Amino acid sequence: PYRYLSERGPDEAVVSAQYVGPAPASADGPLRGLGSTPDSALQTNHQQEDKNMDTTETTYNGWANRSTWLIPLWVDNDYDTYCAKLAMLEDLDGPVLGHDAFAIAVQLWHGTDEVDWDVVDWDGIAEHWEAERLEGLES
Repeated sequence: PYRYLSERGPDEAVVSAQYVGPAPASADGPLRGLGSTPDSALQTNHQQEDKNMDTTETTYNGWANRSTWLIPLWVDNDYDTYCAKLAMLEDLDGPVLGHDAFAIAVQLWHGTDEVDWDVVDWDGIAEHWEAERLEGLES
């Protein structure tokens, strides 16, 4: 489980996730110190799912990995959350960057699946959301 923290920085809101479950196995990921290790049963299930994927496939449903795929899936599948995301994208002063995608996801996340926040391709999600943002600006 995660505890989400929101603070006001000098230029923008800073959102972070703090893992409050069992001690993580590794603290070397991009969210160092926040932890992200799901319990062993879920980790085993995800490893089994990965083994069931075609070995020539290097992505998960077109995304870098399962955790990256889950973020847009959950955020975009609920209409209210999707609209909130679009509003946040409109408020950005420039293109969507990886740290923007992370901040938006943490604020809107209500999915029930375990996400390994350390392996999420935030730049990939940002690229996807930037295309949506630009579409919104055109209309």
